[in-house]
Amino acid sequence: MKLSIPNLVACGSCGARIRPHHVCPKCGHYKGNLVIEPENLA
Repeated sequence: MKLSIPNLVACGSCGARIRPHHVCPKCGHYKGNLVIEPENLA
């Protein structure tokens, strides 16, 4: 049995490592569009 490491990609806006096809929790962007207000600014 082997556990696999989750795939991570760089956010296009801030460069943070995130899961593919998810909103970045650091900057709130998804595919270049601001979707949610970032947690540290809210």
